[in-house]
Amino acid sequence: MRFKTLAHNIRIFNPAAAFLMTFCPTCYLFLIASRLSRVFGEDLFVYPVVAAVFILFIGLGSARRSAPAPEPEHRTPKKLIWLQMGLTFAGFFSILGIDIILFDSLAVINLEAGVFGLALAAAIGFLSGRAWREFYPPRLSSTDGARDRASVKIFSSLACAIASLLYTSVFFPAMGFFKTSLMISFINFLFVLFLFLSRNEAQPVDRLWRWGIAALVGFFLAVSLWSDKIENTVLQRAYLGHRPATLIAKDQTPSQQILLYITRKDGWPVLETEKEILARPSKYFILGLTNGALQFFLPLESRGDPGHAFLFDPYMTLRPYIKDLLILGGGDGLAARQAVQYKSAKEITVVEPDQAWVTITRENPYLRELTRRAFDDPRVKLHFMNPFEWVLRDNKHYDLIIVDAPPGGTRNLIKTKTLSLQFLRDLKRLLSKHGVIVITSNTLSSPLKMSVQARTALDAGLFPLAGSYRGKEESLGETEQLVLFHSEKSRASFLEDYKEKYRPRLEYGWKDLAKFGIISYSLPNTADHSLSGYDTLISKFPIKTRLKMITEDYASP
Repeated sequence: MRFKTLAHNIRIFNPAAAFLMTFCPTCYLFLIASRLSRVFGEDLFVYPVVAAVFILFIGLGSARRSAPAPEPEHRTPKKLIWLQMGLTFAGFFSILGIDIILFDSLAVINLEAGVFGLALAAAIGFLSGRAWREFYPPRLSSTDGARDRASVKIFSSLACAIASLLYTSVFFPAMGFFKTSLMISFINFLFVLFLFLSRNEAQPVDRLWRWGIAALVGFFLAVSLWSDKIENTVLQRAYLGHRPATLIAKDQTPSQQILLYITRKDGWPVLETEKEILARPSKYFILGLTNGALQFFLPLESRGDPGHAFLFDPYMTLRPYIKDLLILGGGDGLAARQAVQYKSAKEITVVEPDQAWVTITRENPYLRELTRRAFDDPRVKLHFMNPFEWVLRDNKHYDLIIVDAPPGGTRNLIKTKTLSLQFLRDLKRLLSKHGVIVITSNTLSSPLKMSVQARTALDAGLFPLAGSYRGKEESLGETEQLVLFHSEKSRASFLEDYKEKYRPRLEYGWKDLAKFGIISYSLPNTADHSLSGYDTLISKFPIKTRLKMITEDYASP
């Protein structure tokens, strides 16, 4: 079918144009909202805010102060072409722009990225509203206007539904952020190209326009061919800055993006072969990132990880009756590596929500070296399930429960469900009478957050301790824990044993852990309110308090 025939057939053109004019901006909305939610970890906050800005500016863009002069019915409005071209480039730079603003921001909440993302959502919404304003009057001026309006509304609604389904189930799981934005913007460009050709159907296209169209087609094809390299370069600069590093593993799943890097301790580029690196692991760092948040940054040698060592050693040493262990999370194998070192551990249950980390851990030679093939230990039982669903279904009692909280939820209290009242109650139900729950927290530097955590634990019937470790070397980082006991007597007994037995031995160089530093414990203050339910945003805190929590993240070291 020729462009002229289709362009003049309003009953075919109107629904198709309405579909694409809704489909592409909706996908852009999902891209921006999901990317910002990965940055801030606030799905239930970011999505509504981005959607609200998007819808508001659609309304502002479609507001009609005066009716535009209609063009002939068979002519595509010229403004519509330029507006759709603007949407094409805004969509293309939606992810790329946010990632560029994130440069050098590893493990840091970046407000500029949030502002830029909201500005993009506003711009895309405004351009989309203006495009609808240009499209609606001339294209629906036929005698069958009522039927045309109905078909346009139906196809527009259908586009929203299809965009939602395809983005969540096909586009994002298969291609990730950047490639999805590239594909949708290319679809948008093809729509612009069709609009342009249909408008100029009666006359030959000027040579300058032909060269411009060819250049844009070439641009999209070139970016498509180099998309992996572009994305890897941008992500490395965003999360690692100028540090020379080599990407050794990358995976994209519906729930997370996994990046694994190796870098030299002396800052030089990694030029050695895999065999040479594994022969001298003490000269290298290995970095794992989940959704842009730092999962671990460790020496490649397995003895250089005090964070995971102190996650187990004080409790396994002072409580030798601990036999059944439950690790929620820990797909990277680092927690399991520590657990299997204790002969008293009879069964170690690891519940990981996503199989991707486990697959990489088992297949990547560097992670096999780092984890000492812990998942191959017969005592380790792997289960792939959402930890929140697991604790609801499980009825077994455990002596030690480790909550290896996802990095997106360890820096900001209201990002994670692992500290909610309902989840802690479920953990208490699974805890043996003299058992211990250890949650990686990283919020002790925020007194307000730690006090809220302590209050939530008390309301759940658990008795909290704040555990804190600071490495002697900067590269060893820090570890903060929320340690929970079944009774006040059990907590007091542990504190006494720690002061009389464990700490003195560390001070006198007992075990390899002594070279790292000393973990210390304190009784935390308690706030007036706790976090209720699995949705930690459904709480009693006013917005002023929540903003204070977020502000403390920037002041945290």
